[in-house]
Amino acid sequence: MGYLVSMSRHRATVIGFLVGLAATLLLAAHVFWVEPRLSGRARLFERLEYQSFDFRINHCNTLGPASPLVHLDIDDNALARVGRWPWKRRDVADLIRVTTELGARSILIDLLFDEPEQVSISDPAYSGDADIEGPAEVVGELSDANRVFDDLELAEAIRASGRVILSVQGDVPPPGEQSVRRRVESLLRGGESDWQAIARRMNATTAVGREIVRREVLRARAATELSRRFTLGDAELAAALGANVDEVREVIAGAKSRAAAARMRELFQRGQPTLAEAMAAILGDAKDSRTADRRDVVAAYREALGWEALRPAMIPLPDEPSTARAAEEVLKNARLGSIPHRAENLSPVYFLIGRAAADIGAVNFRGDSDGVVRRVPPLIRTESGLLRHLGVAGACRELGIAAVDLELSGDNELVFGASLDMDGRVAAPLDAGENLIIHWTNTARKWRQGEDFPHISAAKAWSIVDARRQVAANETTMAYILAEIVSAARGEATVETGSAGGESKPESIAGDAAYRQKVNNQLKLAREAHLARLRGERPDAEIREMEQRAAALKAEIRAEQEQAISAVEAACAELEALTPEDLAADAALKADYDKYMGARRLIAGDLAQLKQANARLQESADAARRELGPRLKDQIVLLGYAATAQGDIVSTPIDPVTNGVMCHAHVLNSLLLRRFVRTTGTAAGATAFIVLGGLVSLITARLGPWRSLLATAGLLGAFGLFNALWLFQRRDVWFPLAGPIVAGGVAWAAVTLFRQLTAEKDRRMFARQLSTYTSPAIAAKIAESPAAMAAFKTVQTRDVTCLFSDLAGFTTISEQQDAEVVQLVLNTYLRRMSEVIWAQRGLINKFMGDGIMAFFNPSVDPMPEHPRVACETALLMLEALDALKSEHGTGAADGVFQQLDMRIGLATGLAKNGDLGSDLKADYTVIGDVVNLAARLEPANKVFGTKLMISGPTREAVKDAYEFRYLAELQVKGKKTTVPVHELIGRRGTLTEDQRAYIERFEAGVALYKAMKWDECIVHFTRMLARRPDDAGASRYIDACQEFKQFPPDEGEWRGALELKEK
Repeated sequence: MGYLVSMSRHRATVIGFLVGLAATLLLAAHVFWVEPRLSGRARLFERLEYQSFDFRINHCNTLGPASPLVHLDIDDNALARVGRWPWKRRDVADLIRVTTELGARSILIDLLFDEPEQVSISDPAYSGDADIEGPAEVVGELSDANRVFDDLELAEAIRASGRVILSVQGDVPPPGEQSVRRRVESLLRGGESDWQAIARRMNATTAVGREIVRREVLRARAATELSRRFTLGDAELAAALGANVDEVREVIAGAKSRAAAARMRELFQRGQPTLAEAMAAILGDAKDSRTADRRDVVAAYREALGWEALRPAMIPLPDEPSTARAAEEVLKNARLGSIPHRAENLSPVYFLIGRAAADIGAVNFRGDSDGVVRRVPPLIRTESGLLRHLGVAGACRELGIAAVDLELSGDNELVFGASLDMDGRVAAPLDAGENLIIHWTNTARKWRQGEDFPHISAAKAWSIVDARRQVAANETTMAYILAEIVSAARGEATVETGSAGGESKPESIAGDAAYRQKVNNQLKLAREAHLARLRGERPDAEIREMEQRAAALKAEIRAEQEQAISAVEAACAELEALTPEDLAADAALKADYDKYMGARRLIAGDLAQLKQANARLQESADAARRELGPRLKDQIVLLGYAATAQGDIVSTPIDPVTNGVMCHAHVLNSLLLRRFVRTTGTAAGATAFIVLGGLVSLITARLGPWRSLLATAGLLGAFGLFNALWLFQRRDVWFPLAGPIVAGGVAWAAVTLFRQLTAEKDRRMFARQLSTYTSPAIAAKIAESPAAMAAFKTVQTRDVTCLFSDLAGFTTISEQQDAEVVQLVLNTYLRRMSEVIWAQRGLINKFMGDGIMAFFNPSVDPMPEHPRVACETALLMLEALDALKSEHGTGAADGVFQQLDMRIGLATGLAKNGDLGSDLKADYTVIGDVVNLAARLEPANKVFGTKLMISGPTREAVKDAYEFRYLAELQVKGKKTTVPVHELIGRRGTLTEDQRAYIERFEAGVALYKAMKWDECIVHFTRMLARRPDDAGASRYIDACQEFKQFPPDEGEWRGALELKEK
């Protein structure tokens, strides 16, 4: 029988394993073959894996913010201080100047400057609070010098800094995908010309989609035609294309822009032309006409200059037309030409600004299928070469590595410093899509609490700019005041007149006008020098000479101002000696008095206040410098948006609302620290998927559902911990986690379901059989054990404790009641007793009317302490009966409950235990003398007036755990040997002293009986009856003694037993 069970289990194990493995393989096929072909939202396993990566990057990450990076944020506070976005570029220029001045070693700007800014006029008369106070008086003339060239200011600040890296951005479709424009152009180049055929090739089935394709085809064809004859009008172009003129009007504007850009690229490939040459080449005779065509050509020329400014920041591709410069820097590793990220609609930095930058990088992100940014394309393919990501460009500058010294290794690593030795190189691993995974720091998710890279509001740096501008404004106001003072102090003066580039000659004019002329000359000369430096239109030596002359004039003006102040003070000192009568007598003297005293009030009042204000402003600027200097010195500063209303927000693993510039910072930090997230590829993931699913299948096939569930949970938990705490935390390896864990869960579910449907059929049947003897819960638990199932099918000789119980007089009671009452009482009683027995793991073999047969320590549920458990069960049954009585009152059935009285017999010994019977009827039971003994001990309670009688072996097994009364050595009818029996009174320590004394007297009487001292025994028990008349045991001993007095037993055969005549 055991061999057959073993064979059956082996076959079930093998089949279960194969079922789990099959489920794992099917799931693997879906994950690695079907799911990649689905849309992003349908990739469930991919999204689960992304979420597991996000958990690891936030909680199992050891990369810290160790690089010298600082964020200079254009946040809400900065917008409140400076003004709404976009700011004037001269404001950004001043921020760059201050940041450079404070010692930043690199400045990465995540802002786009792809369009020119209009030149504005700065009118001092209408600055400040002119809207309320009215225009102020202007010292000097409003001239060409008052024009503000924002682009030139920004370019000059960037050029002077020499450490600024700018940004560009374009559309970068996922690898393998193309925009509608690119796909249409590709199909047109392939010979397809019918837009409807192209729409079918592009799977454009909706009306909107087909209309988009129709317009794009027409626009592309028009651009091709216009690239040959750019000046064609609507009707001429429609005729050339054979299209409707109204339809051509809808696309001609875009087609002209494309054609102009294409023609301009051709011209620049042959060498940079002048604007006039480009106009002549594209417009021909219409080059001087102020038309929309001319504007398109100018815009294309400006964009081409932007591409030329961008070219030094790019890596030339092997197939790019070589130039003298590119020939020396041509790419050594042709693998870079296979970079799949291609930019579309990329607008270069405005050329005047781009030329000044130290480097330029792209700020594109690559969102995964769930929209979260976890990776960036480190290199982007453009029409002119490969453009580096902003973080990569920053790393190149910090590491001192030229753009052309990058290469893509055979291990799919982007190598920085390919020409350097191994120690000088940085190898950044890329994923399968040639992306660089962003290795966020372990503090990144707490960036709002200030625990990541420092974030400084641009308002802090702006406070320095603002203070200096206020000082300059105050100095302008002071110039007005000083002009009044000079006017009061001077009569005539000789000044030099003439332009900055011409000859100067002395000229004698009125003192007031002379001073104003000198101030005007100084301002004009300083401004012309500044504009010359911005435009780069004069030699540096000439510009320096102009600046020196302006400085000399300023010194002269300052000296004249001091002289005027001294003259005013001296004049006031003399005039103070005059009396009011003197002033009243001389009108000219009175006028001088008023003039000088007015000037003196300006000196002591407004001028002094402005000087004090400037001192406070300077101190404020110095305090800001002292605060920001240590925080920015030798730091890599990233300037970017952080304001609530700005759109540069991306969802990342650290925060669903993250400033885009933070992605660049963490890319740069990862490169500088040489810590990267490495992926393992599809093969490793599929292997882990199948191996883990196979292991779980084997475990589940060999163990039961719950044990296998615990084992599976342990295995998957160990895999998760190994993956997160060793592979990721210590090795920075992104090994698939979610998929293999789900595979393990699916394998467990598949095998478990199979076992429930097939291999568990016998076990469920076994559990159902057991549930007739014990509770369903215990039956299910026992049925989990293969040993229990085998034991159930075999017969064993084992030590058991049998329990028989019966209700005293219930037959008579039932004859006096209605059948419904008897049924209610008996069912309630048996249910309550069953619950007690089952709770102690006893098996109920049968009900015999109101009697119960149960036993403990069955082969299916071994119980080493079965005698103690049986004794405890018996006491609980008596307590349960008392509780049952107290629950019922005086109703018809309730009265029956009050009459119930239970007797219990327990016996311990060897018995045959197993599933006994025939094919038609079988029963899991016990047979043997111990069963018969327990059955006789139950009615023997009537002889002694007891409720719970146990055999001697039971008493010996439980030792002193309970309180007993030794009753007798019983001679059971049909048995030759005697059986010691005891009354189980209660649990240890529950007897009173009186009860204990009575037990001792009873046992003394039994000893007299065994000694055949009949008279003494009669007297002893008669005295006991006097104290307890209801002691049936004492009465039985008296009767036995009287019988033996008349018929003495044979002393040789006397064993001191009471004969139990009842069965």
